[in-house]
Amino acid sequence: MLEIALPIITSFLIVLLSTPSFITIARLKHLFDDPKEKRKIHTHKVPLMGGMMIFAGILFSFLLWLPIDEMGVIKYIVPSMLIMFFVGMKDDIIGTAPVK
Repeated sequence: MLEIALPIITSFLIVLLSTPSFITIARLKHLFDDPKEKRKIHTHKVPLMGGMMIFAGILFSFLLWLPIDEMGVIKYIVPSMLIMFFVGMKDDIIGTAPVK
């Protein structure tokens, strides 16, 4: 049970403690998603790239708590996470059109 709880708690704490500082940086750099487009469901500006903190928390706790003898799993999970991370970053920075 502890081997499941420790990565979850670690990831949660990383995200919880790093998100406020990231929101401050987003405010200073004006990294917000403006809800003027039709597809947006939020009514006020929200910080972009919030997934970056979630990604960092999950990846760090995954690498910290994964036993060395089970590293075979990592060769499939980490590249998948990286692909999703970079697609999300591209969508936040450049934007992607919906499929028609």
